[in-house]
Order: sequence, then structure tokens, then C-alpha cells
Amino acid sequence: MKHKEVRSDNQLTPQEWRTSGVLSGVYALRMLGLFLVLPVLALHAAALAGSDQSMWIGWIMGAYGLTQACLQLPFGMLSDKIGRKKTIYIGMLIFVVGSFLAAIAETLWVLMLARALQGAGAISAVITAMMADLIREQVRTRAMAMVGMSIGLTFAGSLVAAPLLSGLIGVEGLFVLTGVAMLAAMYAVHRFVPDPEQVTVRNRLPALQIGLQPQLWRLNFGIFALHAGQMSLFICLPFLLLQMGWAQEEQWKVYAPMVLFGMFLMVPIIMFGEKKRQLKPTLLLAIGMMIVAQGVLAWQSVGTIVLMTALVLYAIAFNVLEAILPSMVAKFAPPEQRGAAMGFYSTAQSLGIFVGGLVGGLLLSQMGLSGVFIFATVLMLAWWAIAYTGQAPQVRQA
Repeated sequence: MKHKEVRSDNQLTPQEWRTSGVLSGVYALRMLGLFLVLPVLALHAAALAGSDQSMWIGWIMGAYGLTQACLQLPFGMLSDKIGRKKTIYIGMLIFVVGSFLAAIAETLWVLMLARALQGAGAISAVITAMMADLIREQVRTRAMAMVGMSIGLTFAGSLVAAPLLSGLIGVEGLFVLTGVAMLAAMYAVHRFVPDPEQVTVRNRLPALQIGLQPQLWRLNFGIFALHAGQMSLFICLPFLLLQMGWAQEEQWKVYAPMVLFGMFLMVPIIMFGEKKRQLKPTLLLAIGMMIVAQGVLAWQSVGTIVLMTALVLYAIAFNVLEAILPSMVAKFAPPEQRGAAMGFYSTAQSLGIFVGGLVGGLLLSQMGLSGVFIFATVLMLAWWAIAYTGQAPQVRQA
């Protein structure tokens, strides 16, 4: 089966639409394993036998991200050697085993192991590399945007659905649901996603050298900063909303519009950057929007309208950056080592989540909400300066 349909225009082909849709769905299911249980997992862990060791609840929450960070690069490198599809199947099966184990876990230790197994199916980098293999460069950013939109929908839907579903089927049922959904996704990948063409390897660079290439490390720092800022934001935002009179069970009414507006309003920005080949200016614009949004949040004493405007601005910028960054990595990375490059990228992403949570929690306890928002703003300023010194990607012919 041919992996691409050749077209001279800048529209996704039917096969590219199918590939983008299926791979975006698989990516979203990976995130569903994190998001769907996030609002209810801590309470579930506290109810388990041995839960008097409450310090381990934090490890249960973080085990998923820790194994993700450790295994993104090995999975990416493996996909360069044995192929994307085989590697994706391996990661999916590991995730399924972890999901079903979490459903039957009766102790904190087993639940922590199960969460670590879920994270060990670290195929985010492989999915992104496969999308880069199968989608023409002219429309690749649009395809990457579908991934960002699927994640946004998953996040928004999880905030609403998790409390409702856990009341119907329990947290154990949520784990079973994610495992079964991943099995269905395996069939979809097999049925609808073609195999990428094998790239002939001539002068393969050492893996570490890939990660340290000047343009790639800038992008890796970018995704690290983006997710460190996101995690620190969501440590503080619930408390800020409480201060403003939003009860915990009502806060989804803030999150859902934030995510939905962010997804739809990002589209014209991405299309401009892609069609006009202005990815670097678009990148700098989006980082600037993040700086403004974080600065407003650091002020705190703002009204609801100003707060919502800042959050929508943040969401637009976040979704634009989620689409642009992997597309730029694919442009700068050697095609035969795209999996390794995406592995470094996804590792930086997972480390950003970990560091953002760690530093954000520390600053919250020592300096309060303003300290965390200032940290995120300074991080964005540093990223803008680093990105400004980077090169604009050159478009290669498909």
C-alpha cells in the first residue's frame, strides 16, 4: 500500500485525513489514560488498603509521567529500527495491560505499578514521527493541529465526564474503559493507517547528537517550558478560581470554554503560519501571547471577564504551540532519525510536566499563587529569547 497520495495543492488528501484522524485519536486515548482519572484518582487511591501511607498517592499520580519521560526516547529509537507500526502496537499493549491491572488493584503498590505500566507504553513520539512520515510537509502543521485539538477535547471532556462516569462504573470501570478503547484503537491503526516507506539510512548520527542539534534543542526547550508552565498553571488555577468564588464542582464551566475557544481560534493563526511559511514569527507571537496571559494571571486581582480573556488567550497560544513545535522538529530532524528526534522532544515534554509540578508546588507553598505565575512568566520570557535566536525552517519538497 502506498503511504501517500500525491497532490499539488495544499489540501490534505483523503488518506492523509484518515491517517491524521486515526493517529490523533490514538494520541488522545493515551492522554485519556491520564486525564479521565485525574479528577478522581487521588480519592480512589486514598480508599485502598494501605492508604495510610498518603505520601505514596503523589507517586501514583506521577508514575505515569515518570515512565513516559524515561521511555519516550527508547521507543522513538526503536521505531527507527523496527518500524513505526510495530512499535506503536507494543506500546499500546503495554498500556492495555497497565489499564486492566489498575482496574483490579487493591493496594497502593499495585496501583502505582499499574500507572507506571500505563505510562511505559510511551508511543507519543512514535505517533508524531509516523504522522510526519505519512503527511506531506505542506500540510503537516494542520495535521499536527488535529492532535492538539484531540487532546484539548479529551481534556475538556474528561473534566466533565470523569465525576459522572466514576459514579456509574467506578474508577475501576474508567480504567477498563481506557483499556478497551485502546484495543479498539489498535484495530483502527491496523485497518486505516498505511505503513510508512522505509528510509534508507546512510550516515546515522549518534542519538545524543540528534538531541543537541542547535535548532532541535531550542524546540525541545520550548516543549519543556510549555508543559512546565501548563502544569504550574493547573496547580494554581483551581485555588485562584476558589478565591474568585468558583466552587470546585463548578470550575469545569471555566475550563471547558477555555479549551474549546482555544481550539477553534487557533486555526486561522496556524493556517497563516503554514500557508505563508511564517512558522517562526507565528511561534514568537504565540509565546508572546503566553507571556501576556501569565502576566495577567500573576496580577490576580482581576475580574472574571479579564481572567477568562487571559485564559482563552493562553489556550489559543498553547494549542498553536502544540501544533507548530512537532511540525518544526520534523522539518529540522533527519528523516531517517525522526523517531529519535521525536523521542527527545517527547522526553522534554514529560520532564516539563514533572518539573512544572515539582517547582510549582514548592513555589506555591513558599510564595503563594503569584510566585508560581511569575515563575511561569519568566520561563516564557526565557523561551521567547531562545526561540528568537533560532532559524526559520526551510521547506523541503515532498
